[in-house]
Amino acid sequence: MSSDQIDLDQELVQREVNEAELAAVAFLARYSGRTLEADRQDLRFFFAWTASVGLEVLASARPHIELFRHHMEQRGLAASTIDPRLATVCGLYRFAHIDGRIGSNPAQYVRRPKVHPSQGHGMDRAELGRFLFTAEQLGHQRAALAVLLGLNGLRVRPATREHAAYVVVAFVAGA
Repeated sequence: MSSDQIDLDQELVQREVNEAELAAVAFLARYSGRTLEADRQDLRFFFAWTASVGLEVLASARPHIELFRHHMEQRGLAASTIDPRLATVCGLYRFAHIDGRIGSNPAQYVRRPKVHPSQGHGMDRAELGRFLFTAEQLGHQRAALAVLLGLNGLRVRPATREHAAYVVVAFVAGA
């Protein structure tokens, strides 16, 4: 074990972890891979928002979580982006309640955005065909990327979060 590792371990032991961080760690421990990364990003966003409005995470009530949803709507995020973020936040509170960290679940009756059935469920065969045709018109590299995205069912959103629309537009426009 190196001295750097020992110093890091001592720093972690000395750092006081608050209950909200502990609740987040307990919630995230259930996941791995891309789900873990996406949920971690969602919780970072939520924790940053609560800090910006002077709210303790575990002291939140339902109206606070509704205000968080409203904040995301005001930023112009799509319902298909807001809904998974709220699902993560609701999961955090559900497990914090189950684990006894909070007395009741403030997210239990939070109103979630309505996601249109065509949003967030990938492309159908016709949409994929149009996407591939457009990519082919823009060059071999873009066509190859489009084929890989389509054949593997890959999505742009988890990698780019809020900037997905820009990435798709830039890809199709040739930027």
